[in-house]
Amino acid sequence: MGEAELIANTEFSQVNQQVAQVLPLGRIRRNPQIDPRKGRKKSAYEQLVRSISAKGIIQPILVRPVSDDPNYDHEVVAGNRRWTAAHDAGLIEVPALIRAMSDQEARLIAALENQVRADLTPIEEAQHAVILLEDMANDHLAVMKALDWSRTKLDSRLLLAHACDAVADALLEEQIKIGHAELLCRLPAPDQAGILSKIIEKNYSVEQTRARLLELTRDVSTARFDTTECRSCIHNSGANADLFEASLGASRCQNSVCWNRKTEQLISVRLIEAQEEHAVVHSELNLAKDSYVKLVARGEDGVGEQQAAACATCASFGAVVMVSRGREGDVIGGMCFNKPCHKEKTAAYKTALATVTNTAPATVAGGAVGRS
Repeated sequence: MGEAELIANTEFSQVNQQVAQVLPLGRIRRNPQIDPRKGRKKSAYEQLVRSISAKGIIQPILVRPVSDDPNYDHEVVAGNRRWTAAHDAGLIEVPALIRAMSDQEARLIAALENQVRADLTPIEEAQHAVILLEDMANDHLAVMKALDWSRTKLDSRLLLAHACDAVADALLEEQIKIGHAELLCRLPAPDQAGILSKIIEKNYSVEQTRARLLELTRDVSTARFDTTECRSCIHNSGANADLFEASLGASRCQNSVCWNRKTEQLISVRLIEAQEEHAVVHSELNLAKDSYVKLVARGEDGVGEQQAAACATCASFGAVVMVSRGREGDVIGGMCFNKPCHKEKTAAYKTALATVTNTAPATVAGGAVGRS
């Protein structure tokens, strides 16, 4: 068990032993960084609002003290849905448990607390996984232990984090199944919504959706793998254009199974090659979007030359192998997978630069003062 998980479990146990206090609802704020709710099922939420209007909040929310905004005394750690419903129900006060904790501890407690909720949606689980993965420096094993998930479930939820808003909303409203969403999330975000509308319109099953996606053709000229064999392949529309009155025009691969297999083989080879050159290598699909950052010495996100050299030996420094369409197999090195640490180093470098600037010799009429 990691330090953050141990602290969170201890805090969680102590919180459960507390006596709830009644707090003014208007003095409590929501923190989207702790519980970044993607959305909610409308019918279930409306039912919750009616219940709170009639009976009040039965289970206290969990909050922590804040001092950075005079308008609020506390912010929600666990119970954002109840907090929002209380507002919509017109409540003035809410029962709450109060506990001081760091951002990382709060995010982990929110995730652990939500695991016991029967109505937690896959999209919400995905959002929790994204945040915890970033907090834990992209250590998948640590997140699996913290959430008591299998690697299969973690990878599935991380895949859902790539859903466009339309797909996420459709899954929340049960217009599609999780299998549909997983298939759509493998496509570029701009393509997801259009295909989603067809799935809903034609009421395609998951298997029918998979079959239809496999039928999509690909431009051979955009292939990332060696296309020597493709030139004479019977599934290459360009090679057989003279046999048809109406063809697909330029060379198009009509065998998506073969295309996907060759692409997967390319990515597998690049992963092996990258592991020979980098200490840490992640596939793009096993990472949440924006959960890692390019390490640079200078500039707005710089950490300084000396720190950059030290970071290059860190266990959270490595490469990403791209899988998105058009970039399959690209290896992007120089990546930091520990954004909280990177943020601290960037802030420290900016502070150091500011100190140097403030203590630099003054200038008069364009000339430096203080030189002999």
